[in-house]
Amino acid sequence: MPMSTGIRRVVRRRLDPSGPPAYAQIEGRLAQAISAGDLAAGERLPPERELARRLGVSRMTLRQALDDLERRGLLTRVVGRHGGTFVAEPKVERDLTVLAGLSRQLQGQGRLAGARLVRAEPGPASPREAGALGLPEGDPVFEIVRVRLSDGRPLALERSVLPAGPFPGLLELPLDGSLYDLMEGKYGRRPARALERLEPVAAGPEEAELLEVKPGAPMMLVERTAFDDGGAPVEWALDVFRGDRTRVVVETRFEEQADRRPLPPARGGGQGRPPPT
Repeated sequence: MPMSTGIRRVVRRRLDPSGPPAYAQIEGRLAQAISAGDLAAGERLPPERELARRLGVSRMTLRQALDDLERRGLLTRVVGRHGGTFVAEPKVERDLTVLAGLSRQLQGQGRLAGARLVRAEPGPASPREAGALGLPEGDPVFEIVRVRLSDGRPLALERSVLPAGPFPGLLELPLDGSLYDLMEGKYGRRPARALERLEPVAAGPEEAELLEVKPGAPMMLVERTAFDDGGAPVEWALDVFRGDRTRVVVETRFEEQADRRPLPPARGGGQGRPPPT
């Protein structure tokens, strides 16, 4: 199998015996080549035996580097006759610097956004939902659970809870597009700001099935409360993103006189997960 220019660059330099462990050097070189575009998405790496020989390491050492890159979502392995180790598609960037619906963020990255409806139904607000939305417990809310798609593949499991009062008839409308665009176009209540909390979690059985990953796969849980221009809560959501397809981006600025207002407490101790579907 002929080697690409990118792979030749990776193996050209000898590993530094006085530097970091060999597997870490190999991982760094491959990650840099992927980031620079020297290794394109979908490109197949040479067989492990050949690549290890050219790098002057054992297959065990090489495999440790490849395993780490696979966990980071930079490589993917396919078994079978036509299998091998391939450069993974670039991760979707979830930008928390601006409040934009996932559909717009995907479109801005040249991705095809979509949604598959799992459940949409009315119900009484639970204590946690009522607290997040500023409602009396038991007030009517709409729960919308969707699998969000990027280029036709599952990216996130999204559970949004909205107060029913401001959005009459919402569940009768098409729910396979941007929910925020629907809130704005039909009801004039597009979110203007949001408070989001992130924490790493492992995929449960239901999430694994809907997102097409193995149970226990790394995920990123985003708990969000969105507010309209008047400061009223209009959405409380729990989104679970596939860790192998998502990267979170946040832009921060250093200011000597930063606003130090305390954040409101997390509802339920930050341990929220979408319920079984």
